[in-house]
Amino acid sequence: MNPRAPAGSAVEQTELRWLSSADDGTHRAVHRLVSAVMADRGAVGWLGVPTYPETVDWLDGILTAVAADQARLAVVTAGDRIEALGRWVRYEKPTVARNA
Repeated sequence: MNPRAPAGSAVEQTELRWLSSADDGTHRAVHRLVSAVMADRGAVGWLGVPTYPETVDWLDGILTAVAADQARLAVVTAGDRIEALGRWVRYEKPTVARNA
C-alpha cells in the first residue's frame, strides 16, 4: 500500500512486489499486460503481440537472471491483478557496471 496516497484513491490500492518466480497465473497475467501494451502499439520488444509461449519464455528468461542476481523484476498489482511491470538488468559494460 502507498501510505502517502489519499484515502480511497486508486494509488492507495496498488502494491509493488519483486518477482522471483512465476506460476501459470503469473504467466497469464504478464501475457495479458504485455499483449495489451503491444496491441496499443507500445514498445515492449516485439514487433507484434507475442504468443503466450513467447511471453512465458521471455518472463522465465528474466526470472532466470533474477535467480542469478543479474536482474530484478518489479510488478505493480491492484488486488490480484498485475497492472505494470519493470525490469532492471545488470550490464558488465564499464560505464554502467559500477552502478549495478
